Amino acid sequence: MEDRSDSIYEYSPAGSRSTFYTGSNLIFGVALDSSGNVYAAQPFVHQILKITPGAGVSVFADATSGLVTPVGMKFGPNGDLYVADDNNTIEEITPAGVETTFYYGGLHSPNDVAFDKSGNLYISDSSGTSIFEVTPSGTKSTFAGGLSAPEGIAFDASGNLYVANQAANNLIKITPTGSESVFATGLNEPVGVAVDRLGNVFVGNYGTNSVLEYAPSGVPSTFASGLNGPEFLAFSVPAATPEPGTLALIGSCGIVAFGLLQRRRRK
Repeated sequence: MEDRSDSIYEYSPAGSRSTFYTGSNLIFGVALDSSGNVYAAQPFVHQILKITPGAGVSVFADATSGLVTPVGMKFGPNGDLYVADDNNTIEEITPAGVETTFYYGGLHSPNDVAFDKSGNLYISDSSGTSIFEVTPSGTKSTFAGGLSAPEGIAFDASGNLYVANQAANNLIKITPTGSESVFATGLNEPVGVAVDRLGNVFVGNYGTNSVLEYAPSGVPSTFASGLNGPEFLAFSVPAATPEPGTLALIGSCGIVAFGLLQRRRRK
């Protein structure tokens, strides 16, 4: 998870918190590979860090490879990292750090990405109202519309997509056929979304400095509180084990440093 302390926090399934990493620049998106390495997007210094437990921190990608404002990111089925760049592109980065632009055109401040079981990529267009679907060959279509500044997105094991509908302060559930329903209401600037292997949905509720947990039935509880603007969430993913149980929470820095992205969130 990210909060405004420039930190990455790690939560056990029981809710015990520890600090995994603290730096000096704003952190937005986070992703974990099958080896336990953590990748942290730092949009205002135009780079992605690779944090190897016990081995330190290195720059995985930066402006020299084409990054502008990296935000949400996920690993694809091919092992490459796909990054929503607020510069209106989706970047693809190999494990060796080679970057190419996977998709551009018709995006408006993409905030997060997610993959379905067929390898299709979904993009939340946070300055617009849509979730886009891009096939492995690069064909784009609108998967869902009529949203209000959609931000974090995540799939459950049944192929349902959960969307943090930030400006409407609710959480939307979209079935594989594209049917939309309101899964949860009464949120306060929801941003990040993650789903565990049991179908529980976790939401970074930025406006209340907390992470909420929703059972598959929709019953809410507070998983973590006392944070400082929690945003992106991610589960650790050991090899062959989808969504185990350790939740990483990423933190962003002080409100003054949010710049364009902060203003966009507050619109």
